[in-house]
Amino acid sequence: MTDTAAASPTESATPEPVETGSQPVATDVASGADGDALQRQTAPSGAASPRDAVRLAAEKGGPISPEVLKTAFESAHYPYPHKMARKPYEAEKARLQAELLKVQIWAQDTGQKFVMLFEGRDAAGKGGTIKRTTEYLSPRTARIAALPAPAERQKGQWHFQR
Repeated sequence: MTDTAAASPTESATPEPVETGSQPVATDVASGADGDALQRQTAPSGAASPRDAVRLAAEKGGPISPEVLKTAFESAHYPYPHKMARKPYEAEKARLQAELLKVQIWAQDTGQKFVMLFEGRDAAGKGGTIKRTTEYLSPRTARIAALPAPAERQKGQWHFQR
């Protein structure tokens, strides 16, 4: 047997600061269940999670370094601290869809019109959001219009002016 024992998963070595653009990020080293060293970045001082690091950087008005953003997204803590379980998710989705149905009935009764506008990159979740939003709406009154990429003349205009 050797004199040095592997640290437990809860113990960590002294954090080493790593420069990530505008803010230093500490790196913890801990031993995993298989004995391999695990490295994880922790949020800058004053931030409880990577999500808070992004929020704090935005509040300070400084640029958010790509490393801090990457850590926030990869840690599954952005934009919410935990993933919602399936049953509460489905219940909340049904409740919100019922609210949208009430809005649609109100719009029909009052003659009001409204637009829900989605913009984002490919694979950003627009299609799934639109599907869930329109799932129980009446197709007689709800319409979906996909806009193509702007023509050369339209590129200088506000995108949703079309």
